[in-house]
Amino acid sequence: MIGTCVCLCSAAVAADSPQQACAALEEALVEETTLLAGVTDAESAAAVLPQLRACLARLSAMRGTDEGALWSYIDNTQDVKTRLVEVMERLAAQFTRLEQAGFHGSAELEAALAPQLQSPGE
Repeated sequence: MIGTCVCLCSAAVAADSPQQACAALEEALVEETTLLAGVTDAESAAAVLPQLRACLARLSAMRGTDEGALWSYIDNTQDVKTRLVEVMERLAAQFTRLEQAGFHGSAELEAALAPQLQSPGE
């Protein structure tokens, strides 16, 4: 989960300010968690893919260069880190659930999530 958090947190640094970047990151992670929570079988896995891909594209588009400002904001703003950790824990639980379920037979879902499921350096 930590590798995922580092990777995803770095995805939000292109917004106008650290506050905006953090809010956009949190919003996208909550959306992803909600989408994944609805996956219970092959049919729902297929149905969620367009929205999930759009969400993942937004996360990817957030990548930028001022990662230090975002981390400083997260580390020094009351309750921000706690909220993000809670969101990441819920997302990690969905990843674990889906991995254990074999992604409900959906190779496309597994492929869409693969970058987030890898540890840094893999």
